Amino acid sequence: MSKPELLVPAGSPEALLAALRCGADAIYLGGEACNARSSAQNFSPEELLQAGHACKIRGVKMYVTLNTMLADSELPQALLLAQQAIEAGADALIVQDLGLMKLLKEQLPNVKLHASTQCSVQTTWGMELLKELGCSRVVIPRECTKVEIAALAKEAPIELEAFVHGALCVSVSGQCLMSAALGGRSGNRGNCAQPCRLPFTPSLSLKDLSLLCEVSKPPLSKLTSLKIEGRQKRPEYVAAAVSAFRSKLDGTQSPVSEDELRQAFSRSGFTQGYYQNQRDQSMFGARQKEDLASAELLKKMRRLYEKEMACVPVDMHVVCAVGQPIQLTMTARGRSVTVLGETPTPGRLGKEAVRQQLAKLGGTVFTAREISVELDEDAWLPVRAINALRREALCQLEHALAQVEAVPQACCAISTARRARPENPALWLRFNSHEQIPESLPVGATVFLPCETAPEILRALGAQVTVPAGIFGAHEAVLQQLQAAKAAGVRVAMAHTLDGVALAQQAGLTPVAGEGMNLCNSASLAAMADLGVAGAVVSSEITAAGLRNLHSEIPVGAMVYGRLRLMLIRHHLPAAITDRKGIKFPVRMRGDCAEVYNSRPLWLADARDKLPKTDVALMSFTTESKEECAQVITAWARSEACTGEFTRGWFR
Repeated sequence: MSKPELLVPAGSPEALLAALRCGADAIYLGGEACNARSSAQNFSPEELLQAGHACKIRGVKMYVTLNTMLADSELPQALLLAQQAIEAGADALIVQDLGLMKLLKEQLPNVKLHASTQCSVQTTWGMELLKELGCSRVVIPRECTKVEIAALAKEAPIELEAFVHGALCVSVSGQCLMSAALGGRSGNRGNCAQPCRLPFTPSLSLKDLSLLCEVSKPPLSKLTSLKIEGRQKRPEYVAAAVSAFRSKLDGTQSPVSEDELRQAFSRSGFTQGYYQNQRDQSMFGARQKEDLASAELLKKMRRLYEKEMACVPVDMHVVCAVGQPIQLTMTARGRSVTVLGETPTPGRLGKEAVRQQLAKLGGTVFTAREISVELDEDAWLPVRAINALRREALCQLEHALAQVEAVPQACCAISTARRARPENPALWLRFNSHEQIPESLPVGATVFLPCETAPEILRALGAQVTVPAGIFGAHEAVLQQLQAAKAAGVRVAMAHTLDGVALAQQAGLTPVAGEGMNLCNSASLAAMADLGVAGAVVSSEITAAGLRNLHSEIPVGAMVYGRLRLMLIRHHLPAAITDRKGIKFPVRMRGDCAEVYNSRPLWLADARDKLPKTDVALMSFTTESKEECAQVITAWARSEACTGEFTRGWFR
């Protein structure tokens, strides 16, 4: 059985060199925009070409990240970056935005797409939808347990990639608005300020992940790719991590001890809490003095990649006859080149002397494997001529190995058809509990309740349901709840992930997309329509201009009232968390995940006349009492101002 691919971060050209020279099977890196690590050095178009060249020569795969949410105005740039990446030799693109997936599948159908972990897909049903969108691989959430990964590995319709080392975000990736809401720096757009690392009660700062001792055992050994996190880390960290994991996968002695790996970068050491299904306080930690790498250790790490790694076997065949130019053919990884050199003169050279000179490949990525020599006994050439022949052949072989097939030009072609939007949007009212629902509701309003609500309550209220964003191993239980809701007369289910969309469809319900789907461009709405989604609430990070300019075949809405869900955390948390300023953020447990909400609600009732026209207005009730819910609904109808603290959210 083949070993999993070791996938390594490169946030800079030097980090790329460290990864290549320490044994990476594949590299992931970002260009100058549209990637989830905007503060990394990243790669200019010229550096991207050089990176692709270096990877191709070594037979190392290169994956380029285009893993951020995108507005309509940014899609042309994203497609241009995709084109540049492919021309540079990218073997796959790592993508979050469902609209970009759709455009790439349509315009560059031969390009491999990997669904970023920001897609938050946790089930094989969700993976089936990713496959429909053109993805051949998915990066599974870091929160998955060993048992869950094993189950996914048995049934996944596409390749699986899992993180095995590096920093852990406390929130499920793609489901975090904390940095965007509190500081205006969006994690979903590659600019996270990491507010979760600040003091909270209880702590939200997780230790770093390390599954070094698990990677050579199932289920990790059965996955396609094992991923090290760290595009913002220094090259020495990359060298240490790659060397340790390369040795573990190969069963060889590691030049890096586990303690040195911890010092290269960690936060109070490492954790395997999610993987071992031991989610407790032992998972939390912060950067300590003892976690810092010494100057001596950094020097040792640099020595790991200071010399070129001879990793490409090359076969050589030389023909040397008097009166004819010497001919050398070099072959590596299925590519061959033939070069001619000087014409031999009478004399005695000897086959072994030729082999010795051709085998001198030191300082290159090549290592001599088979060298066959056809030599006239009376042929002679000076050593410098053989060396020149070898150098020319190596140069041409490098060029041949780095060749990239031509690809068609992509263009941003999005339908300009625009649906007429009503003067007054339909009202969707989402409650955490049926006990919050007022006695009287506006005519035509649609009520949404959690799918775990008792079927008889759903039937009595004529409510629709919401699907949890955190499903993980509970997919069978959620499916049963949705099927029971269907039997009780429910027709529609609101989903925040592709898992929820797929489960709703499995249960015979019509899915609509919630704001957790991170939809903020017209192509993503078209992708939803293609999958059978009947309506969508756009991302809470969209701008008013972005919402106003959307084109959509399906009804589109936005949240106009409610506490934004800032984080989805697979831990048990108390009813509220408190930051260093004493501000409390409400928490709701749903399944084994905590949903952390903003301390202040979004309030747009008094701005109704300025809001972009939408088909739907979503009001989301979390901590409010029945009376408070009634007051808010009345305030919306009357366009009243808020009497307490609030935020304008996306409407700025």
